[in-house]
Amino acid sequence: TLTPPHPMGMDPVLAARFARQKEKLESGECDVAEIGSVAANTKQLDPVLAQRWEKLQSGKCTIDDDIGSVAEEMRAKREEEKIARAKEKDERKKEQQKRRRKKGQQEEEEMSDSSSSDEEGGLQGAAEKK
Repeated sequence: TLTPPHPMGMDPVLAARFARQKEKLESGECDVAEIGSVAANTKQLDPVLAQRWEKLQSGKCTIDDDIGSVAEEMRAKREEEKIARAKEKDERKKEQQKRRRKKGQQEEEEMSDSSSSDEEGGLQGAAEKK
């Protein structure tokens, strides 16, 4: 539906909305329901749970659960596994370092053996030339 242009130069759609709002205010019509307090609403709890809750609040009983101990055990187990993995890693590193040192020593020995033989060969060759 097309609305005629507003005499004040207002957008016709906006003018229609303002007119509708004015009608609602004059008639007292409201699209939003009455919002009340939720505090007035009461709910029925499970009677057994309500009794347990009252006992807990008064301190007459305690909750017997082992959730905490199970969680502690699991945490301790994970920590032990983490430590074991770290030890294994350290052992592997130490073993690799030993192998590298041994290999380095062997290479040094080979180099010193070859240089000694070169020096001896060089000395012998010099003696022969004379």
